[in-house]
Amino acid sequence: MMPSIMNTFETTPAQTGRMKELNQIGFQRVGKSNLYKNGPAVVDTHKDGSFDILVDYDDHIHWQDIIGIKVGHGYNSFGLVILSNDGVAIERTRNGSGGGMHRGAPTLAEFQGRAMVEQLRDAGFIRDELDEHIYRQHVKEDKENFEIIAMVQGGRIEKILKPLRDSVRARLTPQTQILGCSSTKAEYGSYMVSTYTLQDDTMQYQLSDQYDGWLVEGSQRILRNVTLEALGINRIEVAIEPSGFKIGGVNETKLILGLPRLAGQSIEKLEARMRPDHDSGVGFLGPNESLLRVMAKDNDFVTGKGLTHQELAQPLLYAREHHRKGYGSDFTLKGRKFHAEVIAYRGMQFSPFDDKTGTNVDMTVTNLDTGASLECSGLLPDMIMRYGFYEGEQTSYRLEPGAIIEVFDFLKV
Repeated sequence: MMPSIMNTFETTPAQTGRMKELNQIGFQRVGKSNLYKNGPAVVDTHKDGSFDILVDYDDHIHWQDIIGIKVGHGYNSFGLVILSNDGVAIERTRNGSGGGMHRGAPTLAEFQGRAMVEQLRDAGFIRDELDEHIYRQHVKEDKENFEIIAMVQGGRIEKILKPLRDSVRARLTPQTQILGCSSTKAEYGSYMVSTYTLQDDTMQYQLSDQYDGWLVEGSQRILRNVTLEALGINRIEVAIEPSGFKIGGVNETKLILGLPRLAGQSIEKLEARMRPDHDSGVGFLGPNESLLRVMAKDNDFVTGKGLTHQELAQPLLYAREHHRKGYGSDFTLKGRKFHAEVIAYRGMQFSPFDDKTGTNVDMTVTNLDTGASLECSGLLPDMIMRYGFYEGEQTSYRLEPGAIIEVFDFLKV
């Protein structure tokens, strides 16, 4: 059994607190390092009290059979070239892409007689400050910083580890508590999968380290309502076009009917792009619908209710972002309870307004108190917020503004 004694001279108070937390749920310190292990689960603790959940760099590799290692071409990202004792060389990036070596494949002669520790150093790994059996490689990609960690025993690689994917890793803060961890064999394959029970100031949830990390849907237990700021929902800055149309603001119907251009494009071009089988198979408008007449009619309806398009878009944005950022399908707004069922697709649908918005999801939002529900594309909240566009009456993706008011009934005035 690995020792769990902590040298407080090597750790900060925040880090010591994290280590005690890990000890209490069955993790043991790996040698003298800041790594903690519980079966296949490995956690790397940091001086500010934050941590990284680590996963196998490639769970298909038997690391003890590796005789050669170096940094590869990377396929536009960090990659390792690995040579096994049967002479097979592969390159893998952090996200698992890559595979066979088609050019520049290393040979046994390239690594013959060179110790594994020497190879790791040449590949950019630096020995851990606290433990001579741990080697770390700091990697900077785009806006992310992370470490690839090699564990060495008896002159051979025991395992190479990487952190969770960035979108999941971003949830882990110094305030996140680790409440528990369990491991089971993967449904497909011989490797083990670990599931962590975590809690932050907003929710308690489970996180699986399979597939480089994902939140277990249905495990979320919200402790307090998630704020708009936490979801990154901010009212967009109003942009006034030469015509006087306010993108993200309130506009008069008369102005809308006379627009020659919108979002930098002529109305004729926008309408052509919005027809079926152009930017979208289904289309944003029917074959003969007028974009401006559709927008004008919806503008009259919404302003006639004493509301704005931005007020109608906000709860839709909340439902979409609440699910997208891992807080789950159930949420509460203005004292009402809602459920958002989200379906994701492989392809993206981008906005015909060319405003850098897009989606790969459709969602159904239900008011659990009244039973009223609506269906819409994940792109629609952005188009409503910016342009007051709910799609044409002749398209299946149309969302009536009245349906939004019915579902989010706190909007009624």
